[in-house]
Amino acid sequence: SNAHLVPVIGAPSPPMVRGALGLAAAYGRRSGGDHAADAAFMWHGVRRTVSRSAKGYERVVLPGTLDSVHRAALRSLASAAGLRYEAFGPKSARCPELSLPEPCSCCPNALKFPADIPMSTAQLLRALVDAFGVMPLTEEDIT
Repeated sequence: SNAHLVPVIGAPSPPMVRGALGLAAAYGRRSGGDHAADAAFMWHGVRRTVSRSAKGYERVVLPGTLDSVHRAALRSLASAAGLRYEAFGPKSARCPELSLPEPCSCCPNALKFPADIPMSTAQLLRALVDAFGVMPLTEEDIT
């Protein structure tokens, strides 16, 4: 019987699956090894774009020295732009990583910074622009 396929009126909608959308969906995959194209998103009331990295980066690994303000801004930006935010390493020095939701296996390039070196806001801004082409983006956006 197909009774289990009939929607129930007033029933809650199934939860949205985040992995089904994001930059991979916004960028789309093209044949021939061509990767992400430009995509737009809203963050802090400003329309912004992300674009393919000229150097082929699909992730950025940041030092564990980032403060909580920068980490919160990165999580917020990642959520708005459809990027994946993860942190790894010991609790006292967790290193944040931002990446495309589904980085492809043919371009594993990562922009990496030493885990124990302090990073300025200007360096963080440059890393986000280099890796994901986030524009416009200012130091005030990430502090």
